[in-house]
Amino acid sequence: MKAVDPNVQGGLPTPAAVYLLQRRDGLRFKIGWALEPVLRVQRLPEFSADELDLVGSHAVWLPTVSRAQQFERALHRGLATYRVLPSHTQDGHTEWFLPTAHPTAIRLIRQMPIGADAKLPPSIVAFLDEPQACALEQTGHSASAVVMQAQDALWVMEDLFLRVAACCELSVESDGDRHSIRLIRFRTRVNGALETLRWAVLDIERYRWRANDQAGAFVHMMAYDGDDLVLTLTPMRQVRTWADGALVWQVMALLERLRAAASKPVFGKPKLDPAAQVVPPRLTTLPKPARAARRGAR
Repeated sequence: MKAVDPNVQGGLPTPAAVYLLQRRDGLRFKIGWALEPVLRVQRLPEFSADELDLVGSHAVWLPTVSRAQQFERALHRGLATYRVLPSHTQDGHTEWFLPTAHPTAIRLIRQMPIGADAKLPPSIVAFLDEPQACALEQTGHSASAVVMQAQDALWVMEDLFLRVAACCELSVESDGDRHSIRLIRFRTRVNGALETLRWAVLDIERYRWRANDQAGAFVHMMAYDGDDLVLTLTPMRQVRTWADGALVWQVMALLERLRAAASKPVFGKPKLDPAAQVVPPRLTTLPKPARAARRGAR
């Protein structure tokens, strides 16, 4: 049985849209993708309750399903700290974000090229507009294999480091265009959760990608500094030449999330600064005369 390519129908590429769906009350907005956005939205409980502002919503039409999925996934990950859950758990309930994230979503979209052959970002149009045929034609009817492969490698690295951050202290070190991730006492630290991730962290192939005649690696050097493992990232000026330039902001967003994770407790234990620790005073037993005096004063 021949596999069906969701990106192609009848020999032609299948356009899909990423949409920014507004509510009438402005309390949150939804980021999703669909082949037919209007039909998709009609299945939401918010549509049945007449809570959506379709006129004030926007869409971004992309040449293929895979490119739309890449856009949606990148936006969801980049705006993860703004995610908000509605009162229901029905269809689409995990795709809502605080309204303060909307300007950031627009900026992120404008940094991502529409496809491999078109370096310009897609147009952001009214939600109820028809697909932009002329914009889709500019892509040459092809998705970017490089975007898919490099993007996948970045998502694998992001998932790995965020899991490591939950069980190992770390720091992010930056010097201009160069960045590194330091896993503190990684060589000697022992706990069950970290042991399941150790081999993955040390697998240098995990940070590499290859597509067609292009290849790269997000981590270009790994070495121990004492008991700390230091992973040096490829300079951002080089990452900017990959995947149509769509990955730099995602790498920087990952580093910011790791910086935030570094300030949180590991496994619920607060991180104490040895210089700031306070030794509680020792409790002493009162002499017998003092105890007697206190009893007599009652």
